[in-house]
Amino acid sequence: GSASQAGGSGQTVDVGTLAVLKMITPDYPAFSRKRGEEGTVKIIVAVEKGAVTAAEVEVSSGFARLDASAMRAVRQWRFGGRLCARVRVPFVFRLR
Repeated sequence: GSASQAGGSGQTVDVGTLAVLKMITPDYPAFSRKRGEEGTVKIIVAVEKGAVTAAEVEVSSGFARLDASAMRAVRQWRFGGRLCARVRVPFVFRLR
């Protein structure tokens, strides 16, 4: 594991422009539901050869539980092709 920046160019792509082969939806934690916690968390993932190698919260939802749930989910994503990039993935937690 080298400490070099993912993608090299420092450019971040929006996930909407990419082919996602495997998309895991985060769980909405029961405790968060009870307390009415809602928000959008934006995560930057480092992708190498289609696999997520690292993830960090770019913009927090304001709730650690929601952020953690999104992080757990996005680490399992797979992207098409031989993608090597930094990708911005937003997750919206909204109570119906």
